[in-house]
Amino acid sequence: MFIGPHTNYSRPLFREVRDPRVINLGAVDGETKTSALAACTFLCLPSICEAMGNAGWRKVQEKYTWEILASKTMAVYHDLLR
Repeated sequence: MFIGPHTNYSRPLFREVRDPRVINLGAVDGETKTSALAACTFLCLPSICEAMGNAGWRKVQEKYTWEILASKTMAVYHDLLR
């Protein structure tokens, strides 16, 4: 993936590229650039996807099980009744 404004050097290079895997976004805003680079990270480094998935699973198990949510809900009810 190539991100950035076209230059006199880059224009001829990209005209010759026929590989559909090469993506030339040209000049883009900051949000698009950040999203594109994040997508490249996940596609090129699948181990990061696995690590993030595992971290997300652990967080859910630590904070959002039915038992934990029920306990928090009961605590709110008890506080309201005081």
